[in-house]
Amino acid sequence: MITDYDSEAAARAIPESDLQILPRQGQSPIYRVRTGVDRSPANEPPTLIPARQFWVACLDLGYLPAIQGLKGQLTAREQLIMDSATDFDRTNPVFAHFVAKLGVSEEQVRALYRYAATLP
Repeated sequence: MITDYDSEAAARAIPESDLQILPRQGQSPIYRVRTGVDRSPANEPPTLIPARQFWVACLDLGYLPAIQGLKGQLTAREQLIMDSATDFDRTNPVFAHFVAKLGVSEEQVRALYRYAATLP
């Protein structure tokens, strides 16, 4: 599996991966990660992360602009759910609904949670 990131920290948060840095003229590089899908318990990201770590990880990994764009398309109820969350459970059906609307893969969510877990 190959996933591209704008953040080197995010790319390096994925254990046992092959990191390739792709320069872009006039822009920050793309960090391409090639991984095999490792579902061992030692590699499993947390299921639940505090909201602060979730939002900082979204900012660091470049997902925040897409999430902010999505919020404008949500119902008032969905916006309230997102804005009042104190933690984010990646197995929650409501979370899965938001992820589907963003078009983010399961491996990208797993990498986000893995990275978020490293944040103080």
